[in-house]
Formats: sequence, C-alpha cells, structure tokens
Amino acid sequence: MAQEQAGEADGASEAIIVTGSRVVRNGADMPTPVTVVGADLIAQTGATQLSQVINDLPVVRSDTSSTTAFVGGGGNGPGNNLINLRGLGAVRTLVLVDGLRFPATTFTGLFNTDLIPSSLVSRLDIVTGGASAAYGSDAVAGVVNIILNNKLEGVRASAQYGVTDAGDGDEQKYSFGVGQKFLDGRLHIIAGLDYQDRKRTGNCYSRSWCAQEYGVMSNANSAQNGLPALIISPDVRWAQNTPAGLIVSSRLTNAFGGQQVSDDGKTLLPFTFGQLYTPNNNQMIGGSRPGINPASSAFDLQGPQKRLAAFFRAEAELSDNLKAWVDSAYGQTDNQGTFAQLRSGNQNAAGTLRAGPLNTGAITLSVNNPFLPAQLRSQMQQIGLANVNIGKAGDGLLVPIVDYHVESYRVATGLKGDLGGWTWDASYVRGVSKLDNVARNIINQDNFSRAVQAVNGTGANAGRIVCAVNQSVTTDAACQPLNLFGVGTASDAALQYAFGTAVQRSRITLDDVSANVQGQPFDAWGGPVSVAAGAEYRTESIAADVDPVSAAGGFVQNYSALHGRSKVFEVYAEANVPLLSNVPLAETLEVNGAVRHAHYKFSSPEAPLAGGAVGPADSSFNAVTWKLGLVYKPVDWLRMRGTISRDFRAPNMNEQYILPNVQNSAILDPATNTSTQVATQSGGNPNLRPEISHTKTFGVTIQPAAIPNLQLSVD
Repeated sequence: MAQEQAGEADGASEAIIVTGSRVVRNGADMPTPVTVVGADLIAQTGATQLSQVINDLPVVRSDTSSTTAFVGGGGNGPGNNLINLRGLGAVRTLVLVDGLRFPATTFTGLFNTDLIPSSLVSRLDIVTGGASAAYGSDAVAGVVNIILNNKLEGVRASAQYGVTDAGDGDEQKYSFGVGQKFLDGRLHIIAGLDYQDRKRTGNCYSRSWCAQEYGVMSNANSAQNGLPALIISPDVRWAQNTPAGLIVSSRLTNAFGGQQVSDDGKTLLPFTFGQLYTPNNNQMIGGSRPGINPASSAFDLQGPQKRLAAFFRAEAELSDNLKAWVDSAYGQTDNQGTFAQLRSGNQNAAGTLRAGPLNTGAITLSVNNPFLPAQLRSQMQQIGLANVNIGKAGDGLLVPIVDYHVESYRVATGLKGDLGGWTWDASYVRGVSKLDNVARNIINQDNFSRAVQAVNGTGANAGRIVCAVNQSVTTDAACQPLNLFGVGTASDAALQYAFGTAVQRSRITLDDVSANVQGQPFDAWGGPVSVAAGAEYRTESIAADVDPVSAAGGFVQNYSALHGRSKVFEVYAEANVPLLSNVPLAETLEVNGAVRHAHYKFSSPEAPLAGGAVGPADSSFNAVTWKLGLVYKPVDWLRMRGTISRDFRAPNMNEQYILPNVQNSAILDPATNTSTQVATQSGGNPNLRPEISHTKTFGVTIQPAAIPNLQLSVD
C-alpha cells in the first residue's frame, strides 16, 4: 500500500522516490494518482510473468500480451507483453526500470516487461495520468516504473508448474534471486534469473465454449427482414470456402445447389448455405460444415513460448557521499504462432472471373484442369461453363507458421551522491535488441497463380500434368501443378513451389545519457521547497531487412523493411512549493509544477515518399510539456488533489519510416452490410509531428482515524 511505503521511508537510510514525481514524496501525498504494488502482493498472485500482475489492475487494458499479441508483419511481434494504461494504446504508456529506459523489443519502441526477473522486483509504481513533463515522450497515459530490490540479501527462489483443465498448455517457470554484501557492506551485488517454458494449446475448437462458433454476423437484408444489421449469434460459420474446396460459381450453384468437394478430391457433396447468407458475405448462421472456420481453426488459443531473463547489479560505496553502480541484463524469448491462412472464395455473379485479390477472391480454374472431379467437369459442360470459381481454405494446403526470436542486451552504469544538501545522479545506458521473424508456408502470389492453372501437357510434355505455362514448352522449370481439390492431395513439390518463407531480421539500439539533481534550496510559507532538475540525451536506431520476395510484395502477407535513427535532447525542472501547513482549514496546501523541453531529430536513408517513391528523409521539431498540481488537506482525514498537464508523444520510427506493405483486412460494406477481405496498403509517413494531449485529473483521499490503516482514494 502507498501509505506503507511512506512508513518504510521514515525509517530507511534513503528516501523513496515514487514515480509520480521527480521530487522525494510518497504515493499518498502526490497530486497525481499513483498505484504502488509491493513485492508481497506480486508474489500472492502466483503469476508466472510480471505482466500478468500489471494486466490485472483495473487501470490497465490487457489487450497485448504473449498470448494475444498479433503475429505477422506489424510493429509488435508475438510474445511481447505490453502495458496499455487507460486503454489509450501501449505506445502511450512509458515503461521504466528503476527510472531508466530499456531498449525496445518492438518496432513501435515498446519494451517487453517479461524480460525483467520477477524475483528481483521490489514494487511497481504506476502513474495513471499525464507524466511527460517529468519523464518525457510516451507518458501520455502514464508511467509504469519497475523498481528492483537493490537491497536484496539472501536468496529468493520459486518454482511453478501448471496445465489447463483441457490437459494442454503445460507451463513451468523457475525464478531465482540472490543478494550479498561484501567489503564490510560497501559493495552490494544482486543477481536474478527467470526461465519459463510454455507449451501450445489447441485451437478454438478444442474448447466447448469456443466451439459454439459465436460471431458477429452481417445481415445484408436488414431493411427487408427487420433484424439488426449486425447480429451476435452462435453457429456463425464460413460461407465461402472449405478445406477441400467449395463451388462458388453462381451459375453452378443456381443450377445444382450448394456443392463442396469431398476430402479425397474425387467427388462432389451437398453443401447447405445457412441463414442470412448472401453471395457477397463470407459468413452464415448454421448450414454445413461446423468446425472449419479458417479465421478460428488455424490459430492456437495460446502459442508456445520459451523465455529467459537474467539481471546482475553491483553497487559500491566509494565514500560516505558517493556511490557507483553498474548493471547488466539479458533477455530472450522464442515464440511461435500462425499467420492468417488462405481464405479465398467470394461469390461472383458472372461465375467466370476471380473477384478480388488472390487471398480473398475465388480462385478461377479452367474446365480443362485435369484435377477437376469428373462430376464437376460434367456439370460445367452441361451449362457451357468454361471456368469455375473455387473457394479454398488454407488448412487444406499449408498453415503459415511464424517463429519469432528476440534477444535483448542492456548495460548501464552510473554515479549518485550527496553534495551540499543536494542529491544527484548520472547514468549511461547502452542497449541492443535483435528481432528475427521467420514465417514459413506463406503464399507466393505469382508462383501460386501459375501452379493452380494445371493442364494436360502437349508436345514435349505430353502424358504429364503440368503448369499451363509449361504446356508444350517448359518456360518455368520450377513450376509444379497444384491440386486444390481435396485435403492432402497436393504434391510436396507443388506446395514447395507455391509457398515460401518470409524473413525479417532487425536490430534496435539505444544509447541514453542522463543526469538529475534534487534538493530543498529554501523554505516557503508552509515548509521547505523541493526542486528537481535534469537533462537527457538519447539516440535510438532501427535497421530491419527483409527477404527479396517480401521486399517486392510478392507474398500474400509481406514483411517490410525499416531503417531510421532518432536523436533527442531534453531538459526538465520540477518544484513542489508548500503554501500553508498546520493552520486552521489547511493542514496542507501545496503546489507542484513541472516543465520539460525536448528537441527531436529523425532521419532515414530509405523512407516512403510522396507518389510511392522511396528515398532519404529527415525531420526535427521541439516539444514543450508542463504539469501543474495542487494538494489540499483541510483536515487530518481528508486530502484533495488535482493536476492539469500538457503531454506529448513523438512519432516512433515504425510510424514514420516503415516501407509500404500490403496485407488483407476485413471490412464491412455499409451499403450492403456484408463483410469481406480486401488488400490494404499501409506504410510510414516521414512528415509526422508529435501528438499533443491535455490531461485533467481530480481526486480525493480519505483516511478515517476511526479505522486504522484504512485509506481510500478516488480519482
């Protein structure tokens, strides 16, 4: 509890600095709301990861964790636990360790909190208001400061094992921390290690609650049937494809009814379209084939993860007024997940052309394709249809799998001491993160398109099934004909040709030099004035390279290259001025204020430019942030507080310099109330400027004398 922290400070040799401010205070007295979570509460949760403790707090929106983080070509890879205060987005929450930054483990500049050994954590300080004036960019929603137990003596160790009630997702975690003093207490060393091994779970259909297939169904005819445009319902199923293949040519459907290919690829079977189905909608309620929704069946509810986090710190007392310290940290995570698989199959009114991009529209095949089931070819000949549209789900072919490996190194050193009644500190941080994305079984659009167009060879290729480009003369020796009909019927050679491996290898670096000073230079009407000031110079860089196919946009889902560098110089000052103290109707009245000036300079050798070009870009800007707070305690049991602040967030390099990328996105057509997948392009914008935020916070703290040790705060 915050008030318990204040009690510890009274008897400790050093004051405790709570993250709500740069001046020495305790959490209950701050004008900004501060939540302090101690090590005992962290241990009681039994969480295997520090982030699980943080994400349980009501002020945190737990939307990006090691089990929920999206995989693919975005800025935040799988396995990262990112903190999102007040639901404003993780990029607007600043995470610190002992008040200092760690190298980012994502393109968006965020740090994975699970790379800190939980055995060394003393407490968590969480500021749920604008804190940019005190701590800099990204603190729009607040700050999470992980405070390590630098006074640890002895050994702390724990072991934990768990498994889900479905019998999967086995997880084991070991945590070890040790601290020891040497040289008559003038040298103190601590070290910690966390190791975690988590296995995968089943997919959505491995759980009864998920297998009910609840979903949001688009109702295209709401004006006619009187039902809502969007309906939440069980049994929401995919209406445009099956793993073995679904016939989606409207002329065939009108003439012979719904038909799907058998798993052996030889015959046709009936397929019932469910309620509220329309040709342009990818969903229906009920109907044939439960349990094959490609938006659910391809993904594990929880992917496998291995995590190692190590930390070492040595602090030496050089004199009574001077200390030196050095620490080092190493973290590694290995995660595996899946990309979205092939989901082709939009119905097409003409029944002859592919509608939309490869991964969303139906795949059009000729009546002469030798892999067509004989019954299907016969039906096409009966109605004079030269081409057929096929809806195909990727689990009938290959499911894309991504391996995401992160290594992060950090070395920091510094001095701190007392001088003439002032305390000061100076530090240098060097950090490097290496991120490797390797995605297997990704559709190569050109190769896939050539492979599915199979024909009976002629000329030199007579007697063989070949790609159409090699019908009589071989022009692409690598091309192998791909059989889309059935499950497991495609040859290994065809799959190797039609699918490929996308690779993205990245390096992120951080260099950070900072200095701070705190003191009480004089007294005001209500007591001593506390002052803090400091300066920081920080450089960050990122270099992400991708494979040639991704660089050319050749896969259905592609990684993007990213190169950029930032230089930041900041100065800040903060003061706490007691106006009244121990007078009638004002046991405490004090004002807290802070201001920060930051200069940013960004550059990139290859940035997205106007008109689709790529070339060098640079930008610079200044940002000023401030905070003003008031604390008023009219009587012993009541304290009122409030702040107003101007905060900012500088654009990260992913937002500025990521090269254009094409991905598939689900959209809802408001004209027809139907949803579909479309190819969307996104990329960076080198002309971005900082976000500006204005925050107002007001609250009250009640500490009734009749109930000892009870404190209630509402903000």
